Parts: sequence; structure tokens; C-alpha cells
Amino acid sequence: MSFKIKGKIIINKEVEKIIKSKSSEIIYKKNIRKIEEGLNPGDMVEIYNEYNELLGIGFYESMENIGIRIMTFGEDTFDEDYIIKKFKNAKKLRNKLGFTDNFRWINSTGDSFSGLIVDKFNDLVVIESFSVGIDKILNRIADIIMNIDRDIKAVYVRNDVRNRKRFNLKIWKGFIGNPIEIKTQTIIKESSAKFYVDIEKGNKTGFYLDQKPNRIESEKYAKNCKKVLDCFSYTGGFGIHAILQGASVTFVEHDPNSVQMLKKNLALNDISSGFKIYETDFWQYIKKDDNKYDMIILDPPSFISNRNEIKIGEQKYYKMNYLALPRLNDGGILVTSSCSYFLDINRLQSIILKAADNLNIKLIRLGRVRGASVCHSIAPKVPGIEYLKCYFFIKEG
Repeated sequence: MSFKIKGKIIINKEVEKIIKSKSSEIIYKKNIRKIEEGLNPGDMVEIYNEYNELLGIGFYESMENIGIRIMTFGEDTFDEDYIIKKFKNAKKLRNKLGFTDNFRWINSTGDSFSGLIVDKFNDLVVIESFSVGIDKILNRIADIIMNIDRDIKAVYVRNDVRNRKRFNLKIWKGFIGNPIEIKTQTIIKESSAKFYVDIEKGNKTGFYLDQKPNRIESEKYAKNCKKVLDCFSYTGGFGIHAILQGASVTFVEHDPNSVQMLKKNLALNDISSGFKIYETDFWQYIKKDDNKYDMIILDPPSFISNRNEIKIGEQKYYKMNYLALPRLNDGGILVTSSCSYFLDINRLQSIILKAADNLNIKLIRLGRVRGASVCHSIAPKVPGIEYLKCYFFIKEG
């Protein structure tokens, strides 16, 4: 089934080369030359250059500075067959990499589906949409998902994320399509650990699949750690891995719902001792804490959600590391992350090292900068997609 084209938009020649090279799936308002009358946000449009050459098909968005989200390039059509092909190919890729039960199925531009995130947790699928156009076809997408994977019991939408407010999109969440079973929790396995995933009340889609390889790597190093501090713990992802390797862990998490799920995850892993939980703000806790740790994990929410927050966000990343580093033993390991799109790899490292230098602490980086799990596919031509940066440092004694 095809989607109806509602009109055409002509773009400026300045952006034409970028579109033809497929190095962007977004056309900004400033690059639009002419809009056909009668178009509404969410309408499907054909995109032309000033010489009436068809460059692609996309959704007219008109949100903030975004003008169009490109769905196909050149003369390729955007219809249900196209969506089915994209979802099948994306699933095949993840399966080939060894992901079968829990993985990111569609990663927006990484899978040539700008504005759409799809995560799979066992027999539940969770969708996030950042496009008024995609919002209109969510039920069709749900049907396609359940036809491709017959084990899926339900598709749930989490369109209650902060960025949708910025784009003036409707805030809502709930089941769509024709769910076979109504449930909002499942249990996933990650190396030696198990975790509850709450797709209704958890952050984002319910669980941070992007940090999976970094949590598993930290587990290896925790074997030689007696005391671990897990800050911004969420539901215990990093810390539980450490406890299972024999470490004593202090969890710091301010959100009551996350703390409740953290306690459930501890019980799920048969952990009844070797931990402390502080339901408090990190900034307050770290100033009062006089303990020393063999590993400190800093995995905060994004401090920079748009370009206007870069300066204040960088100050927060500096302060976070500056306050935590004195609590790290000589020879201890610092795992520190940022999930901010607007903070690049080199800038984050310079902030961390500045904090260490101002404390007369020498840090040695342990190999490469880690990123998101490989199920979070990346379009290498499109800048700004590698949002997650995770550093492993050791404090020289």
C-alpha cells in the first residue's frame, strides 16, 4: 500500500549536493525555497531541486527548525513494501550479529528511517517517534512488526519523551495495533545478570540497551574491586554486574520508581547483601561522601538537550567528574559517560582531563572510547549520530 503524496517542496541549491550524497535525512527550514500551498505538518511530499529534478520523498514536518524528514532518495517510493523491507533487513542484520531477544531494531537514520526508534525486549516491542509524519503511520508500523516477528505479543509507544515537547508533538504512551497480550514488564538477561524491563514506567523505551557492552566490560574489571560507587544508578545496570563479581556496591539514584525497580533487580539476581542504596541527588551525596572506591561509575542523563545548553551542560560534566575523582583510590577505575548529542568525543575527554588536572590526578585511558552497542547502527555519512561516549580511565597511583 502506497502513502498519498500531498504536494511538492523545492529546496535551495545549497543543500542539493548534501541530499544527493545521502549525507543527511533532514532538510532544515532555511533550505526550503518553495512550499506548495495547502500542505500540513505530517503530509508526505516530493522533494525537488530548482530544475524540477526529483530528489526524494519525505514528511513535511515544520517543527522548530526541521522542514522535511527524508524517507527515500531519488525516485524510490515510500510505501508499506519499503517499510517491510527496511524492518526485515534491520532484523536480519541484528540476528547476524548475535542479537535475537533484546536489541535496537530500528535506529533512526542508522537504518534510513529518520525519526523512528524501535527496541525489542523479548516478546515486547517499544517505539519512539520524533516525527509528526511517522506518528500518522504508527499503527501500520505495528502491524508490520507483528507480521515479521510472530513471537511479538504487543507493540507499545513511548511518545512521552522530552524531545517531543520541544517539537510540540503530542505527548502520550500506550499500546497500538492489535496486541495479543497486554503486559508492560519482561525480564532480560545480560551476561551474568538479569533485569526487569518496564516499558511503561521506565526511562525512554524501558531499558538502556546502548550501554550493554560497557556494563559487561565493567563487570570484568569489577572482579578486582572491593568497593564500587554506581552514580545515577537507574535500575542498577552497572552496579549489579559488579556485585555479581564480588564487589560491595553503593547505589546513588534519586528517582523513586528507578530505586523500586533497582530493588526488584537485586532480588531477581538473588542479591541480599553487599550493597547500599541512597535515594538521593548525586550532587548532594557526593559532597558528603568521604569513602574511597576502587571503581566509580558516572552514567548521568544528558546534560545537553540542545545547542543552547552546551555551556551549562559542559560545566555539569566537569563538576560531576571533579566531585567524584577524589573518591577514587589510586589504581581505581573511572567509568564516565555522556549521552549528549551536542558534546563530541574530544571535547568530553578534555573536560574530564581538566577536572583531573585541577585535582593533581593523573588518569590513563584504557584503550578506545566506547560507544553504544553495535545494534545501534550508524550511518557514517550522517554527522552527530554517535551520541554515547563512555570512557574507562585508571587513576595512576
